[in-house]
Amino acid sequence: MDKQTVDIASYIQRLSSPIQTKRHRQLVRILEELGCHYFIQRDKFKDKWIRNIIVPFGKGKHFVVGAHYDSVKGSSGANDNASGVCVLLTLVARYLKTPPQKPINFVFFDLEEGYCAGSQAYIECIGKSSIKAMVNFDICGVGDAILVAPSNNICESAFNSSIRRVVISKKYHSKIIKNLPKGDEMAFELKGIPNVSVCIVPSQDVRALIDMGNAIHKGKQSKVVPAIVETMHNGVRDTVDVVKMESILAVADWGNALINNLTVSKQ
Repeated sequence: MDKQTVDIASYIQRLSSPIQTKRHRQLVRILEELGCHYFIQRDKFKDKWIRNIIVPFGKGKHFVVGAHYDSVKGSSGANDNASGVCVLLTLVARYLKTPPQKPINFVFFDLEEGYCAGSQAYIECIGKSSIKAMVNFDICGVGDAILVAPSNNICESAFNSSIRRVVISKKYHSKIIKNLPKGDEMAFELKGIPNVSVCIVPSQDVRALIDMGNAIHKGKQSKVVPAIVETMHNGVRDTVDVVKMESILAVADWGNALINNLTVSKQ
């Protein structure tokens, strides 16, 4: 097991807790250990106080690469969503060595489980005109098949075919699908900001998750519930022992390829 894998295993252990203040505190400590510059957005959004944690690279109109760090009440939130947080931490650590060529804010969102209050507050604070596009990482710790949605957003000019290039490269086991269950990307969708969400699931769950995502977006109940749901929203398997380091690293490598494409493409 290499050092990067050891670090991720440690981060998952530290971040997986039903106590939201502990999740926040541990995330801040990890960022300080990495030696990166960050700031905390403390705001009241509607009736909720939020604390988003932002790691900026560059200034000006930027891409947002996000993951929510909160969990459903009572859940350790290992796969949902300490795993997505670890994807961002892996990317941040890489870009501390070689910064991206275009501005990116890595944003650890608070209160995704509270109607995406953190992501809505971020947009309200930063301003829609300051954001090029958003890539969300949610449910990134179990499986081998990387899914990207919604398919309708893949060709947005802000992405400049970057997502499709990464998917068709065949280097990664990834697939573009119509819909995924809703997350922080929806706050950006509602404001007309180009966005996609990325997750990883076991190959045998892909068909059922596609059906579930399509049903949710139509406001219907899914007839088939994939096993991966047990690792989400206080599911019985949303625990540290279920999360696989190789799954997180696979998503981080995919994300790194996407960011490299986004930041070197002409826009």
